[in-house]
Amino acid sequence: MPIDKVTIYKIKAGARTTDDFVTAEGLQNVTLPDDVVCPEGVTAWVCMKIHSGVKKTQDNIPWLTFLNDGLSVDKRFVFEAKNSFPAGLVLLKFENAGDASFYALTFGLAGDSLINHEYVVRDFGLRVAMNICDPDKLKRIQTSIHESVSTQSERQISVGSSFSVFNIDDEKEFLRTVAGTARADFAFVQSFTGRDNITIKAAKGNALTWKTLVERVYKLGQAHQLDDFKTHFPGYAKFHFENDPVTIASLDALLFEEIKAGRLANIHLAAPEVMEFGAVEFGYNNNKERYDDLVLIDLLASRRAFGEKSSIDSIKSLRVNVWNLETAQKMREWSAYKCLVSELEYDGDSFILSNAQWKRVAQELKDEVTEYIKTVPLNVDPYLLDAVSIWDVAQSKDKESVFNVTVANGCADLVLFDTAKIEIAGKRLYETCDLFHKQKKFIQVKRYSSGSASVSHLFVQGRFYAEAFLSDDKCREGMRKHIGAVVPPAVQDDFLDLVPLSRADLVANSYTVLFCILSNPDPISVDDLPFMARYELMHTHRHLQRVLGMNCEVAFRTVVTGAAAAPAPAPAPAPAPAPVGAIAAAVALKPAA
Repeated sequence: MPIDKVTIYKIKAGARTTDDFVTAEGLQNVTLPDDVVCPEGVTAWVCMKIHSGVKKTQDNIPWLTFLNDGLSVDKRFVFEAKNSFPAGLVLLKFENAGDASFYALTFGLAGDSLINHEYVVRDFGLRVAMNICDPDKLKRIQTSIHESVSTQSERQISVGSSFSVFNIDDEKEFLRTVAGTARADFAFVQSFTGRDNITIKAAKGNALTWKTLVERVYKLGQAHQLDDFKTHFPGYAKFHFENDPVTIASLDALLFEEIKAGRLANIHLAAPEVMEFGAVEFGYNNNKERYDDLVLIDLLASRRAFGEKSSIDSIKSLRVNVWNLETAQKMREWSAYKCLVSELEYDGDSFILSNAQWKRVAQELKDEVTEYIKTVPLNVDPYLLDAVSIWDVAQSKDKESVFNVTVANGCADLVLFDTAKIEIAGKRLYETCDLFHKQKKFIQVKRYSSGSASVSHLFVQGRFYAEAFLSDDKCREGMRKHIGAVVPPAVQDDFLDLVPLSRADLVANSYTVLFCILSNPDPISVDDLPFMARYELMHTHRHLQRVLGMNCEVAFRTVVTGAAAAPAPAPAPAPAPAPVGAIAAAVALKPAA
């Protein structure tokens, strides 16, 4: 009987036999039709496995237990069920002059559990989808963004359309899923969804038989080698999926050493799927404790310390569980490795780990970023002080806010907005900036520790606040109220004139967003930032200039950390009119209402 839907994986070249990547038993050879048309020799196998679910009763379903709590014992609802379901696997091996290529086709629930995903070519389905798509009939696209916190998004439209309609920045967003309709020379495909695998639905009258299955899998395999995607998805080529097993092994070893040593600033966890976070909780290694979010430190605390024989396999063996809050049932289980997000430098190249796949940053992109960053103005204004102690005596720790207060106290042309609560989009939660200068500069301050994660959020924040200032009347109204509260009346108008209520009175290109990055103990420059931080700065600069019409600068200042370096309290000065910065600091440091 013909079938109309199939999911196809490509197996890495490192696999020599089916034993390398098949986790199921009982493979049987298939006798293929004599009229199969294929330029290479082909062998096929099949197997099936029956999965049995866990027995469930009314006691396993929280809402049913709740109903029974309101009934007498003799009237309580009784429920019992145990599911079983089959999973199937088809293997195709194409051979030519001693070279072999394997493809795995999975069927049924948990069909993908019959293969070892370490051997899956991770860009196969996505690249095939981009190469065979009708560029004007795309239906759904999923992306992720690598920043201090990974962002995942999905866009779906009711009628197929071009890539531009989805409003995706494919230089900044990593494509994860592409779905749509195939172009004319792949007319046997009615629709497809491509990710690490490709799922195709056969066109009407083109259902899959053993003859056509072999021919079409071969043709889709050849489509993986095309570079048609560069025309309609040009940004994708800038992050190459790394499939070389030796390079991957080296990267994994380096990543594990970072985790084992506790150097986690450039590593975090992110859900590898789009999740409804308000409806789920997370757990680690089947421990009873539940968490609202994924945090690497919590994951590592759920296991014993790593030993001498530990490796990246120790991370891969850790489990991240997703629990449904309504049913209290486990919805998903991932390897912790699949949830890791990281950036590493290796052998002169930059690599990004996301969704268990290493991506190598193309040299042309690195060169583009390097050249562009040279155009970002460097701010050397002396009011942004150098070598400031940031030790907070009251809280016995180093804090960026101490830098902000110190700088504000030393310059009458500054208003401190750090900890101010300005209304944006109906919520009074935001600062708009750390410092605001009379030269119409919004100064965003962040201490650089290590890795992109420590500063990428700074650039995201700068874009967000800049857009709010230009477009949200309540934001500007809140800024004016804050100025009225902290700036002496004699000079208030000088600052209020810089923040007009009416958008019509704003000239965007007269304002500047200034990112001030603090380092300790050694000074750093823009060239010392990790690649993804420089990449994010490039996009932020472009967005501020080209989209918002504002200016953008970057500054680097050193700070002194630790209690020993903190200056002794100065004697109380004689009463005198306080500068603007000092009054702003005093007000801003009061506990928020």
